[in-house]
Amino acid sequence: MVDKLIANPVNALIPGPQSDIVYRMEPDSTASIDVPYKGSPPVGLRYTVGGGKSIYFALPLHYCNRAGNLEDLFRYVLFTEFGL
Repeated sequence: MVDKLIANPVNALIPGPQSDIVYRMEPDSTASIDVPYKGSPPVGLRYTVGGGKSIYFALPLHYCNRAGNLEDLFRYVLFTEFGL
């Protein structure tokens, strides 16, 4: 479930009872720039769909590449979460 718009075009998510948070925004207290949110809102959730897994991100994934680690994120999702 989407909570609120925290940056353009990023929405905070509210985890449901069958979901786990897998990705959060950087905490506002340690961000190197001014951010339009408080705390560290969840923007990536893992949940079960039938017998499988699903991971939902509420932000464009290219925003996750500031440190050049988007490839690491994809590897984590594909190999650790989905076991490919």
